[in-house]
Amino acid sequence: RERVELLGQTQGALQKAMSTKVIPDLSAALTLAGKAGLKEHQMIHEARALLTKLMNRRENVKKELEKAMKFRHPGKLKMTIMSARLAQVSLKRIIDAENVRKYVEELLDAMSAVAGVEERERTLQAAVDYTVPAELLKKFEIELEELVNLHAAIRQGDPE
Repeated sequence: RERVELLGQTQGALQKAMSTKVIPDLSAALTLAGKAGLKEHQMIHEARALLTKLMNRRENVKKELEKAMKFRHPGKLKMTIMSARLAQVSLKRIIDAENVRKYVEELLDAMSAVAGVEERERTLQAAVDYTVPAELLKKFEIELEELVNLHAAIRQGDPE
């Protein structure tokens, strides 16, 4: 009787894990099914296939997240972070990616906010040093060049 109850609980746990698609729960339910001797071969096969699919997806998204962190584009990072959450990538990796995204956004905001040539050069250099994508810096490089030219023209007495 206890064995029948255990098998019923194991089958229920496996069904629940398959419906929620939470990797650790699915893995634990499969382990429990093996130890309990559950004979629902089709269900076990489907659960293993689902676990493999989820783990492969997580691994692929984890690689994409690493690429996005190296590329340092906030938009790409934001989208990849959302995918990483759905794919059950570790919280530490997601937090690391969020920190990269936030820092790049802070650098871009700082470049937009500064007014003087020296401050613009400093913030632009910080962004270059952090390897922010050149496409995101182009606007600020042009603005800095125009500001330098304006200051030079003012020093020479030419307001145009």
